[in-house]
Amino acid sequence: MNVKTKLLITTFVAACAFSGSAQAEQSPLETIVTGLVKSSLAEVTREINTTIQRDILTSSYESIAPSDKKVGKVTIKDLVVESKKIESNQAQPSDD
Repeated sequence: MNVKTKLLITTFVAACAFSGSAQAEQSPLETIVTGLVKSSLAEVTREINTTIQRDILTSSYESIAPSDKKVGKVTIKDLVVESKKIESNQAQPSDD
């Protein structure tokens, strides 16, 4: 074997030996990406839970919401007509 081959083999073996220990620790980039993925996952989970709660509340409200049935009676008095009746009653002489 010549010197170049021995040097390449030694470099390859050293690289393999050191790469095993380097893979045991997380690189800073991997730490950042892991943090971003966890943050995104938490946000998506929160949005899904909010959507589910909104859908449950909406369906619950629709099941108990008042329908088009008549529940009560509403009367509207015309104030102008009512005031004319009062004025006409006051204008009539009393039997005292």
